[in-house]
Amino acid sequence: MASKKSIIAITVITASALVMLGSHYSKEKQMKPLVAMGGQIELLAPEAVPEPEYRYIRGNSTQLSYIADMKVPLTLPNGVFLSNVRGFDGFYPLQGQMEVEGRSISDIFIVDESKQLHGVAVNQLFLDKTGMKIDDRFSMNGRNYELRGVIKSLPDDSGKQMNEEPLLMLRDYAERGNGMWEIATKRGLRYRMISKRLAPRQLQLDFSMRFPKSTTVIKLADAEKQAP
Repeated sequence: MASKKSIIAITVITASALVMLGSHYSKEKQMKPLVAMGGQIELLAPEAVPEPEYRYIRGNSTQLSYIADMKVPLTLPNGVFLSNVRGFDGFYPLQGQMEVEGRSISDIFIVDESKQLHGVAVNQLFLDKTGMKIDDRFSMNGRNYELRGVIKSLPDDSGKQMNEEPLLMLRDYAERGNGMWEIATKRGLRYRMISKRLAPRQLQLDFSMRFPKSTTVIKLADAEKQAP
């Protein structure tokens, strides 16, 4: 799904620290790193992570979780509304819990292919700003979306930041190919991983040695502070 201008953010999670690789993409092609917080590692890259680097990251993880973060002009019944949107896979968030209200997680993110219907969750700010309510629907690019739950909290720092503004969340299979990525005014891919054997600083050093010409910029935050 990622274009050549995609930004990939990779998060390393260990028992001692949460390490995040963050980046930011805008249609104006301005590259701005995220603020490091919560044990994050930052990664800033003008191109998608090359396949050898991705294979290395996948090979050093026991689990890998996909996240697509966007700011999207959604076509709602009462007009176009700019909202944060997060697509996520079944492994998210790896650590902590996504708290929702109204239905269980499995009952919120339903899919009915016969109706091209996908269940989504939104936060209270989304409802307040749009005037929509739970069980309302909207359509975009031939797909129908039903608001089925209210997001109360997210465990990861980037999720917490997104939840401070209107936010809509949907599963990755509902996000891929739905056109939101292409019209997003901001967008970035994240891969959260649980490290298989290396501590965050070891992973950073090993990665740098294996890929000395990589454009990846890595900074340790809380992982450094928590180390003995």
